[in-house]
Amino acid sequence: MAAPGARFADAAGWRALAFVTAAFPLAVAAFAVSVSFLGVALGAMTHWYWSRWLPAQQAPDGTWHRGTQFGSGWFVDTTPRQVALAAVGVLLALLWAQVTLGMGHLFRLLTRGLLGPTRAAARVEHLERSRGQVVAEGDARLRQIERDLHDGTQARLVAVAMQLGEAREQLSSGGDTAEALALLDTAHASTKDAMAELREIARSIHPPALDNGLAVALDSLAARSPLPVTVDVDLHQTPGPEVETIAYFCVAELLTNVVKHAHASGAYVRVEQLDGTLRVRVRDDGLGGAHLGVPGAQGGSGLAGLRERVAAVDGHLTLDSPAGGPTVVTVHLPLRVAG
Repeated sequence: MAAPGARFADAAGWRALAFVTAAFPLAVAAFAVSVSFLGVALGAMTHWYWSRWLPAQQAPDGTWHRGTQFGSGWFVDTTPRQVALAAVGVLLALLWAQVTLGMGHLFRLLTRGLLGPTRAAARVEHLERSRGQVVAEGDARLRQIERDLHDGTQARLVAVAMQLGEAREQLSSGGDTAEALALLDTAHASTKDAMAELREIARSIHPPALDNGLAVALDSLAARSPLPVTVDVDLHQTPGPEVETIAYFCVAELLTNVVKHAHASGAYVRVEQLDGTLRVRVRDDGLGGAHLGVPGAQGGSGLAGLRERVAAVDGHLTLDSPAGGPTVVTVHLPLRVAG
């Protein structure tokens, strides 16, 4: 059973109570205002018809009139005045729709403010969604590594073992030495290819260059790019290892997008510490027109995946890519990830 004081600390309960307290008078006021506008509007538009049954009233000058009275002696009982009153009724009818809509907006704001999720709850929901997407992305990446090892490296190593076995049989049985050497050469080349594949797979998990710092890792990444890439790193404080890894893979993905989709002649990478955060900016001189999460555009859905990966550590990604270029992707990351 909850402690008695817990009820008084229940913020959601107090917000619900405040909503109920404020909603009733607002509903009454909304009903009264809406009905009043509608009733007066309909009455003004139809006054020319029903005013004939109004009782006759005597004006201060002694004349008698049938119609609505405004002031001490002004009656709506002539054609011009009837037309003017009908026009006012039409205007009030138009205003009635806007007033009713405005009351609906007031209810929406009241509901969102008192019954909607708080900023903290929305933040938690966003982080949970981002975390789930990152977990799914990590699982997909592990499956991809397993497929690469099984279909690529493992198959190549099996072939090497078979080639070495054939070469051993040739040598042990006194067979053709030249054929055995050819098998050994093939096995040697396949072994080097397998080692290169393993290095690429290991680099995709954790680049060894990151052990020497983000600047060295990005320089190494730029050196392997088929396009000229200029890297400029200006950091006064070393980011956390998790942040460095995310920043590295963001740059790697963005440079891959530049090579595949941008039709650019080069790229520029700027990493700096700004207002207590790590800002990573990748700019290319390509055709532009990139969009977040649009397959087939520059970056395609990969940019959307990057945005979710960055959001998982409370960062954010922005894209500026007008038609004709240039494309600038900016990633803001915290220097440390709370753990």
